[in-house]
Amino acid sequence: MINSRVLVLAPHLFYPTRNGADILIDRRWAEFSNHVSHVDILGGDVLVRYKGGASISFDRYSNEIRSRLSASFRTAITGSHYLLQKLVTPAFKRKAMECLANRDYGLIVYSYISTASLAPLDDTCPCRLHCIETHNDEIKWFIDMGVSSANALVKLVAWLSARWLRRFMQESGAHFLYLHVSQTDQLGYARFFPSHISYVAPVGCDIEAVLPRQDSLMMDRDRAVRLLFVGSLSVKMNYDAIKYFSEEFYAVILSGLLGHVEVRIVGSNPTAQVVQLCAQRGWHLFANQSDSELAASYRWADFSILPFAYSTGGKLKLLKSLSQGVPFLATEAVSGQLDEVAQTCLFSNHAPDWVRHIKKIREAGITQSERERLVSCARQNSWSRIAGNLYEFLAARAKY
Repeated sequence: MINSRVLVLAPHLFYPTRNGADILIDRRWAEFSNHVSHVDILGGDVLVRYKGGASISFDRYSNEIRSRLSASFRTAITGSHYLLQKLVTPAFKRKAMECLANRDYGLIVYSYISTASLAPLDDTCPCRLHCIETHNDEIKWFIDMGVSSANALVKLVAWLSARWLRRFMQESGAHFLYLHVSQTDQLGYARFFPSHISYVAPVGCDIEAVLPRQDSLMMDRDRAVRLLFVGSLSVKMNYDAIKYFSEEFYAVILSGLLGHVEVRIVGSNPTAQVVQLCAQRGWHLFANQSDSELAASYRWADFSILPFAYSTGGKLKLLKSLSQGVPFLATEAVSGQLDEVAQTCLFSNHAPDWVRHIKKIREAGITQSERERLVSCARQNSWSRIAGNLYEFLAARAKY
């Protein structure tokens, strides 16, 4: 496997990358290509090759994933898995099978467990290793989805998907090495499958220099406090988060700060529900921002917010905020994902705590050195460092 070709099958991946799973696959395995001959990533409509950390080819093919409604009905009818029905289309499957037939690949990576249903379990190549990027505790994710929804179809799809996952791991799980983004996820899977072989490969971030900026939050006491939420706005968990913020936090913060609050919601492909909620609350919605526009949104913000009532991830959002030198306000659902948390950040489920923290930071201000400390927290989780650690683990494993 070491110094050989790597194939990553990621049917969810579309460029430009905007959601967490897409970013993780693209950035981790682009960096991994610094340690091997090259890495080929088969996405939802593209086959991209990385060599030495850079893209050297980008070949499009024709494919379109199914709608959420279509995938849900297909899952209900077949008793299958939602992501399998939504993402693993006939077009993607044909391209994946072409790639899998190439015996030169020494490492095959399946993004999401459902994608691993394409794996040739009778593979006789002794030097080939099959890995699954789990992204989150997917069983817990579907259980939470079923509990949080009042929609009968959503509940059924969530139950069937969780059942499919348990069956797949019981019947075929021993063929794979599982890559988890956190120890919490690793332990979550171990509850159901204590013998599964796994490695924690955390979510990372790109580190850029934080440009000096005037701390107008402290200097101009009359201007509104700026709160920023960033996330894929077609994802239910992100909609549930901003809805939870609307119901449990916003009124208290608005009252506590005498109405001096401005909220910006930034993300890709907002649903009608997101658009309606932002309009009702008077929040500013920015859809499908470019990388430079997103960076400008972080420079605008005083705090990023992560108001998750439940979560199976969130670390990418935490790290992105830190890497931009912006402190975050987060619920406890996303706590425990960082070894070090700066004093300018907060984990709490109580809106009055958020108000007190905002006032405290407003009173003291945030210096450039404190912003640099935020970036330093993120630097421990750079994509290059994480890819290097993963390579060393796989290299050591290949010796035995």
